[in-house]
Amino acid sequence: MEKIVRVGEYEFPVKSTAASLFSYRRNFGRDGMRDLLALVGGMNPKDNPKDVAVSAFLDGNFEIDTLYRFIWVFAKAGDPSIPPMEEWLDGFEVTPMDFVSEVFPQVTELLFSMAKTTVKSKKKPYPPK
Repeated sequence: MEKIVRVGEYEFPVKSTAASLFSYRRNFGRDGMRDLLALVGGMNPKDNPKDVAVSAFLDGNFEIDTLYRFIWVFAKAGDPSIPPMEEWLDGFEVTPMDFVSEVFPQVTELLFSMAKTTVKSKKKPYPPK
């Protein structure tokens, strides 16, 4: 899954692939699936992601660095030439809250796509043909 994310006057490509969780572990030494479930576990994909992010952040139930790590992994997959995460984030002239409220809604689809499974039903269709 691929898309363009906009933050203020900046745009960058993001991409989620089968290798995203491996890249997350390689770059940050953390279990990406565990962090992903902690990040999106209590969210409903139908909720407004901007409201959810801001509310969770203000309530202290949201680790901003976890979101930063996922966004950087997605951005690195979209453009392998981007610099290390801290240097890359320093290039945006926005506050952390602006970054979260602008970027999180745009990447929730990528995050939820990593957390869901697609399993074919083993049940036979009814009525049998």
